[in-house]
Formats: sequence, C-alpha cells, structure tokens
Amino acid sequence: MKGTVEFQFLDLLFNPIDFLEYKIESMKGKVIAAGLSNNYGKTVLISRDLGTILKIFVKKTSGDFKYVGLYCIYKNGDVKVFRSPKVLIKKIKKIERKNQSGSAKPFTYTIKKNDSLINISKEFNTTVALLCGLNKINDANKIYEGQKIQVHPNYKAKGGLKEDPKNSNDKLLLSSDVYKVNKGDTLSAISVKTGVSISELKSLNNITNINYIYTGQILKLKNNTPSTPSTPSTPSTPSTPSTPSTPSTPSTPSTPSTPSTPSTPSTPSTPSTPSGDKIQIKQEHSVENGSPSLKVNNEQIRCVCKDYDLIWGAKVSCEFRKKVVEICENLWPKNPLKMANNLMAVFAWETGGTFKADVPNRSNSSATGLIQFMPDTAKELLGVSKVTLEIVDNYFNSNNKSLHNLTRVVEMARMTEVEQLYYVEKHFQKLANKDVEFVDFYLQVLFPASSGMGEHVVFANSASKLSIKNDKHSELRVNKYEKNSGLDINGDGKVYKSEIAEKTKKYLTDGELLLNKKINDKCLSSNEVVSTPYQNQTHNATTNSKKKTIVLDPGHGIIGNGAKSGTQIRLLQLKEGFGDNNFKIGQNYSWQDLPDNIIDNAHKYFKYIENKDPKCPTEYQYVYDRALDLKKKLENDGHTVYITRDNKEPISYNKISEIIVCKSLGVTSNSPLSFRKEIANKIKADYFISLHCDGLENLTSNFAVMCYIDAAGKKLAEKIAKNYSKVKGTIASRPDLTVLGNGTENKAKFKVLIEFGFMTTPKIARSLIRDKDIIINDIYKSIREHIDEN
Repeated sequence: MKGTVEFQFLDLLFNPIDFLEYKIESMKGKVIAAGLSNNYGKTVLISRDLGTILKIFVKKTSGDFKYVGLYCIYKNGDVKVFRSPKVLIKKIKKIERKNQSGSAKPFTYTIKKNDSLINISKEFNTTVALLCGLNKINDANKIYEGQKIQVHPNYKAKGGLKEDPKNSNDKLLLSSDVYKVNKGDTLSAISVKTGVSISELKSLNNITNINYIYTGQILKLKNNTPSTPSTPSTPSTPSTPSTPSTPSTPSTPSTPSTPSTPSTPSTPSTPSTPSGDKIQIKQEHSVENGSPSLKVNNEQIRCVCKDYDLIWGAKVSCEFRKKVVEICENLWPKNPLKMANNLMAVFAWETGGTFKADVPNRSNSSATGLIQFMPDTAKELLGVSKVTLEIVDNYFNSNNKSLHNLTRVVEMARMTEVEQLYYVEKHFQKLANKDVEFVDFYLQVLFPASSGMGEHVVFANSASKLSIKNDKHSELRVNKYEKNSGLDINGDGKVYKSEIAEKTKKYLTDGELLLNKKINDKCLSSNEVVSTPYQNQTHNATTNSKKKTIVLDPGHGIIGNGAKSGTQIRLLQLKEGFGDNNFKIGQNYSWQDLPDNIIDNAHKYFKYIENKDPKCPTEYQYVYDRALDLKKKLENDGHTVYITRDNKEPISYNKISEIIVCKSLGVTSNSPLSFRKEIANKIKADYFISLHCDGLENLTSNFAVMCYIDAAGKKLAEKIAKNYSKVKGTIASRPDLTVLGNGTENKAKFKVLIEFGFMTTPKIARSLIRDKDIIINDIYKSIREHIDEN
C-alpha cells in the first residue's frame, strides 16, 4: 500500500524557503528525489510504500549537503515541515508608520540597564520575535546588560501566510502596553514574545491557572494598564501561526538564507472558541470516533507540548513533557523552561538515557527510576518505614554479567513515569525559587549537601584533600569518592564541583541533538484522549494512531473487609496407577512432576485436594505478573497504563490508600473491589481490564471466560475470546460483577474481566505457566486491534 508526502522548508518565522536545493534518499543512499523547493518551500510529491524511511538533505552555501532528518511514510497526503532556526532577511518587510523617523539600516545595539526586548522593539518599530530570531535569543526574558544585538529598525517578519491586520499584536505592542491573545497563544509563549515573565503576567492579570486563557483576551504588560478581556468571536479561518516561542539555536553556522539543522516547529495552535468559552491550553486535542472535536474549519491543531521545545523531548511522552513543565512552573515560575531542561538532562544521566521509572542502577546500588531514588530516599518520599527490594534478572538485556541480577526498589519500579514525577517534584522542593544551574540539579540527586554551593571539593580519596573545614559530611565525601572517581577529570584524587559541571554538560548539549529533541510521537490531552500532533495546521488526524488510558486490575491481593483470596494451582493426589512405579497411590504430586500425556488425562488418575502446589503461583501472584507483562507492551505503544496493585503479595484493606496510584490520585475507598473502580473513574479511563483465574474441583474445565457488563464491553470480550489461542475462549455477561460496575458505576468506556483459565485443571495450569507469553500476546493483540477499530 502506497503513501505520499511533500516536504516543506520554513525559516524561523515560518516564511517558506524557496529555491532551496534538496535531495531525498532511501536508507541505502539511493537518491529518490532532488531539485529546488518551490514558492511555498515545498518539494515534489513523493510516493512510496507505507513504512519506507527517507533521509532528507539540504544544500548549504558552502555547496555541501546537510542532513536534516528522517521521515517514515505512514499515510497518504502528508506534508512534513522542516523549520530552520534562522530568519531569512529577504523575507522581512518594512513597516510603514506615520511620523516615522530615523534610518532603516541595520545596526548593533548594546543592552542597557533595565532594558527589555519589548521596549527595544517599540523604540525601533520592530518586533520581539524578529529580535529573537536575528540574535539567537531563546528566551526574550533572558537578556543582560552589555549584550550586543542586531536590530533592523522599521522592519518586521513578512510571513509566508496571510495575516489579518485586525488581529495583529504588532500594532497593539507599538501603541500600548497590552497584548491581545491570539489563536494558538500560550502564556509561556506570550512571555517569551513580550519579555514579561509568566509570574508577572499571572499577577498583572489575576490569572490563577496558566492553562486557561482565551482568544481575544487583553493582557496587561505593565501595572498601570487596564485589563479589558474581550469576548471571543466565532472561529474563523486560521491566520498565520504565532511567532515562535523558543527559537532554536543553530548547530552549524550558515548564512541567513540557508537553513541550518531544522527543528520541529514550535508554534502553539489552540483554536478560538465561540461563546466566550475559555481554552484549556493543555487540552488542545480530543478525538472521538476518529475525528478531532477541537478544530477550526476542519484543521487539526498541534499540541502545546511541542512549544516547550524540551531537550530530550523525543524520548518521553506528551504527558511526561507537560508534567515536567508543570512541575517547573510550580517550583521555578521565573524560568520554568530552563529548569525543565535541567530536569530532562538529569533524567538522561540518571536513567542512562532510558527515561524509565523502573530502571535499576547499573552499579547495583539499589537506586531506581528517573533520578535513581535510593531506598532511604524512597522511604522518606513515600512516607513509609520500609520499602521492598527485588532482583531483576537482566533488565538491560546485556551479555555483560555485571548488569545481571540488579536490585531495585519495587515501590518506585511499579510506578508509571508520570506517577514518579510526583516524587521528583517532592525531591526538588529544596531548590524551589532558586536560580541554579544544571550542576546543582545534578548534585541535588548525587550529593544534596553540595547543591547550591560555590566551587568546592565534592568528593576526595582522603579527608586531607577536602576543601570545606569542619564539614559534617567529610566522611561521606571520602566514602563516595571511589564510586564517583569517573568525575575526577585530572585524576588528582579530588572531584571539584566544576569538574562535575564539565563532565555532565554533555547531557545538556546531547539533548539538543535533533534525534533527541525532535518529537515524532502522538500527543495526549490532559484527559488522556488522543490526538495526532501535526507540525502545521492543514492536516486531518488519522484514526489508527490513538493512545489510551488503560487500567489493568490484577485481581485479589487484598486481605480483610470481605476480600476473597482467589484460587490457586493445587497438588494432585494419585487415586489410580498409570504404570509408573515411581508414583504411589495416595501420595500428592505437582503437575510439574508428571509427563504431558498424564497431565492431559489427570482427571482419570488423580483427585482434587485443597493443598496448594508450592511450585506454582497463587492466582493473585500470577495475575499480578501478567499485568506487568501486559503493561510493558501497552506502554511501548505509547498508552498510559495504571495498575491497581503495586505488590505481588497481598496487603490489608486498610493499606489500600497507601497503594502508589491510590495515593497519587487521592482514592478514598478501602473496599477491596470499589477502590479499583474509583481509580478508573478518577483518571477517566478508556479501558478497564481486570485479570483473574478460575477454579473448580472437577479437574476437567478447560476454557477461559471473558466477562462483560455492557454492549461496549461485549465487543472487546468477543475480540479477546476470538484471539485466545492456548485455551478455548468464551464470553459471558456478568452484570453481578462489582468491579465492572455493579453497584457503584465503573465509568471506563470499555471494561472486561478476563478469567485466564482454570488453575485447578492440570493441563490449563500447564498452559498458564508455560504459555504465559503467548497468552499475554493474544490479549495485547486484541486490545491493539480494538483500539484501532474504535
């Protein structure tokens, strides 16, 4: 099946780059297309099989081709945008203004005390965006006295698309101290464009939630300016994308007319809404039945998470990116994006680039997760007296035996990455409102006592080499030297703070690389409904790439308050010989001790007894492990997955509130069944899948049951039963099941309870153990197909 794509090249201010020489190659280096971009900055239309990966190059002024990115053909009629971090001088135009005086020639301006880019732009009749673009300024709030910048007086961005002059903020900013919110604006983007910090904008305009602004709203930029919110009008045809909020720094110098490494466009595109409804900026997207519910003239809107332009942003989900910025806006409102990048660099270092909540420490220190929480740190943050440690056989799938059997903290490893960010925020509370550098972020994790301090010896191989006298941490600094000796650049037995800064700065610079920063994943809205983020505003969302919020509920595992313990695989008592003298009548045996042909006919030779088989898991243990297996597969597809239990072993019902997901969501129920529904309802789950096993005394029941409570669940149950390959799959209507919604409603859109099979039937028990991976693949395949169809 074929797909088609055009590539479009834009400059920093979204002007099309015409007559740009390009070439497009296959992964084997064969040139597929070459030529010059047209007036719209576009290449020829390319048609190839779906899944074909292309490499895109553009020619620099030196005559060399520069690689700008990869693209995988996945649909018909796509337009892929590459954007340069440069401004094309030929694409700016003169601003005509009455009583205009002074030269229009470019000149160098030196920043004076108390200067701001907004005041400079008004003085010289230009725009903040153009000043940022011409001078590689990433944040209009970050300029300093004595800094020299290039100014083009009486000029502004010409733009590649039409702009309605009635909605232009250039006029507002030239004549007043207010800003009119346009379609696509976010408060952080407005801050960068105007040079007024987010905290000032909030204070000046009585904004309590930075995620709620609306099109047409008038924001004060100074204390003496009245704020006059206007009523949003009916949505109209979109205008030019708003000015970029965070211009990227080019990786290779080039002339203004040639793009350096393009980055993903960073304009927000939130549509205006009728009737005065406010736009929740973090909820730009919604897809229902394959069609975006938030759109303007059938145009798909791209997600705000891209506007943050985070380093390492390609390595994490949309939800993760938003949460990191939210944390930094809470802790460091004056410079949240800088601090967000610092956090991302810490995650890259600490997780070895995996960005996983369950990653163990490679040196086997028992540290776990995004910032390698040590057991004592985990206890403090979780508010518990002890945590559980587990050994992971081969997490990194490595032949290096030193990376086998690593220990990690179970409570941290069982969290999703977004759940764990809650504890990251708690850990960094001590640095709140402090303007610190990346090295201090890193030290807050590595050795908090040194975070925020000036230059000093952090670790040394002897106390005599330490620089801080009478330091209560002296012994610890010496003890930790050996494990951190890799930070000792000159090998003198001392690790200075500056050495740590030098050694770790690559985690900032590497994060800026295109492959680490360019976001290709699909985005989630704040209520976890899926949408496809596009890099311009003219393409409809596809229906086959949705991400969902899924609750996996491993059954049982709760003691008391009416909870049932579940079933288990049992020993078998021989009642009739089968020709092997090693097996005695009246003795008990595990199915694992029997040949397959006897297991298949166990009901003829054995009788059912209550004794648990010590070689096999109970139901609550088995379903917990399968939930983890399924969670991993679903998360690899980008879905957000919550598990209702975080312990393989059972806990008392009065400890339900201490389950990690319950604590983070504020679940109040201590009912062994109802708390599971409360989790689903609080997160507005798309899917709720409860996992169980059956048990009967007859040793012959040989089927699996997919239970449902409504029509939506029935279709999912039918699909799972159809794909269930190792045991015969059946379906059953079970309106009596509390966990699916009997009594208190379970508001998940699709909900089923899966009975994997009868643990008490030896041949089924054998399949549950031996074929567990196939069983999980069957369920995973069913869920994936159901998501694609719905």
